[in-house]
Amino acid sequence: MLACGERCFDERLFLAAEILFKRISNNQLLAKTYVMLKKYQQAYEAARRADIPKVWKAVCFACIRAKEFVMANKCGQHVIIHPDHLEDVIQFYEKFGYTEELIILLEQGMSLERAHTGIYTELGIVMAKYQPNRLGDHINSYPSKIQIPKLIRVCEQY
Repeated sequence: MLACGERCFDERLFLAAEILFKRISNNQLLAKTYVMLKKYQQAYEAARRADIPKVWKAVCFACIRAKEFVMANKCGQHVIIHPDHLEDVIQFYEKFGYTEELIILLEQGMSLERAHTGIYTELGIVMAKYQPNRLGDHINSYPSKIQIPKLIRVCEQY
C-alpha cells in the first residue's frame, strides 16, 4: 500500500494518496499530502502524530508560503526547540520578509518548556536587524540567557 500511495502522490492524485496513507498510518507522508491539498489543520495533526522535526519543518514552511501564520507558528514551535533547525526557520521567514511573524514565533518560543538559550540569542539578532528599538529591553530582560559576544557582532554589523 505504501508504494501505491507514493505513486499516487507522485502522480498528483492527492486524495487517493490521502486515503492510502491514512489506512497505513504513515503520518509523515500524510502530512505532506495534506499540505498539497492545502489542508493545513490536518497537516498539523498528522505532523503531531509523526512528531519528527523534518515533518514539522516541512509543514511549517508550507504554511509560511501559504501565509497561514497561525498554523505556521504552531508548527514552528515544534521546530525551534531543536537548535539544529532554529536557523533554518529564521532564514525561511526572513526570505519572505515575514519578520513580524518571526518575532512573534520566537517570543512565544521563549516560554516553551524545552526552550534553549539559542532562541533568546536569535531573537536578539532578529531584533537588532529589524526592530533595534526593542533590543535593549530584550537584553535587560534575559542577560544570562543571551550569548552576548554573538549578539555584539550582529549589532556591529547592523
